[in-house]
Amino acid sequence: AQSYGDAVTLGATTTLASPGSGRIGFANTITGAQAMTVNTAGTTTLGGAVSLATLTTDAAGTTAINGGSVTTTGAQTYNDPVTLGAATTITGVASRFGSTLYGAQTVLVNDSAAMPFDGALGTVHPLTTLPHHAAAYPTVHGQPPPAPPPYHNPPLTTVVALRPLLL
Repeated sequence: AQSYGDAVTLGATTTLASPGSGRIGFANTITGAQAMTVNTAGTTTLGGAVSLATLTTDAAGTTAINGGSVTTTGAQTYNDPVTLGAATTITGVASRFGSTLYGAQTVLVNDSAAMPFDGALGTVHPLTTLPHHAAAYPTVHGQPPPAPPPYHNPPLTTVVALRPLLL
């Protein structure tokens, strides 16, 4: 297991790995204009705000986002199930949720490309809302939401109330 209690600043591209089901936990902020990859069959906990170049998690474990915001200048790729422990804002470029996303929280997506959700949304603990920037309509299993009617001029932020969704 690896635990980081203080604020972490990355000075270089970083890969953290924990053998077996070891937990990798951050209790505070993670910053730096660098890429970070986390590989563990255990839980990756992001306890503070995150601001990086890119962020990638492997498929073997789970990720708990408890810090309220994850911001990257590039992609965020969550290959494992993600749980939200707080209302969360995800800001990035061509980010992807490769597995489930759940937690009785609101998640605001500000992504400059279509943001795919490859797994079920809100299956264990339903998300309260999924607001997203109009330029980055989310896709579920590669399918975008239907286009609004021609008379509809969507605002910059649209709020979608979610119930458990299994596809």
